[in-house]
Amino acid sequence: MSKAITTAPQQAPLQAGGKIRAIIPQDAEQAFRMAQGFYEAGMVPHTLDSPQKVVTAIFAGLEIGLTPFQAVQSMAMINNRPSLWGDALPALVYGSGLVEDFDERFIGKDDSLTAVCRVKRKGVDSECERRFGVEDAKRAGLLGKKGPWQQYPKRMLQIRARAWALRDTFPDVLRGIGVAEEQQDIAYEAEVISARDADTPRVTAAAMIQQAERAPLSDVEPEAEPAVDVPAAEPEIAEAITEAVKEAKASVPYVWHYSPKRTVEYDTAEAMRAEVVRIVAGVKSMPALNGMWEHPDNQQQLARACNEGQEHDAEAIRAAFDAREKELQPPLEADLLDAG
Repeated sequence: MSKAITTAPQQAPLQAGGKIRAIIPQDAEQAFRMAQGFYEAGMVPHTLDSPQKVVTAIFAGLEIGLTPFQAVQSMAMINNRPSLWGDALPALVYGSGLVEDFDERFIGKDDSLTAVCRVKRKGVDSECERRFGVEDAKRAGLLGKKGPWQQYPKRMLQIRARAWALRDTFPDVLRGIGVAEEQQDIAYEAEVISARDADTPRVTAAAMIQQAERAPLSDVEPEAEPAVDVPAAEPEIAEAITEAVKEAKASVPYVWHYSPKRTVEYDTAEAMRAEVVRIVAGVKSMPALNGMWEHPDNQQQLARACNEGQEHDAEAIRAAFDAREKELQPPLEADLLDAG
């Protein structure tokens, strides 16, 4: 009997080309499973710190035409609001096919430096031009903000002008989605303004004078306490109010958050500065350092110190954070080569 000859099965040749398609979830369960996978793989930005936030970013992205992976990489969750990073805005509006012309440039220099974004939409006769400059950033208190506004102020000016121009020109494409850098700035401005307003006296000298000059109580209320005789000289009243405000402020402690489990109260800004500087010098990791610095209450305490004339204490704390940040940053490759 002759042996049968076996031959290897023929395999189909490899093919190149073809259109790559994104995986799009077909229902909420599929979207959540996808979000869980992204989250567990560590493929999401730090602002999307839960699977629920990741799936929210996926849903928001699908509504404006982003695939799930693009949405996760291009979106941030700020103040519980899905927001799109400024670098993704041009890609989204270009993808709509509605852009006829788009131009970004800078004019001026130093304190007059201004970012200009000009965009023209197809089918619309007029152009939209928006500007954001150093003076605008100063008025909003952004140039002193730790992070990109200190490291890359020119880029931040560009993104703010771009956000305004594209949001005004393509509202149907963006559909009200927030811009991440702008949302971060708005949150910072709100913290600074609320801290400033909290330290503003609500009683004015003019109001005190008006109260002192009012007619005495009528006979209908005979048991009421007699009116206090307040001097009518406004400078004296203003001085008394100023002293009362100082005493009230002095009685309110400064509060510094070192960690979620440790919050310390200080009687003065100087006492707060001394201990914060000492503890910051011993922080072992960048996440711990950034978490302490970016805590909204800590930023409010620094703003309060500045408003109360304790700028030197606030600056000393800022300098301590900057110094420790430099110490914790890994050395550059060039530095390692020189050391070797």
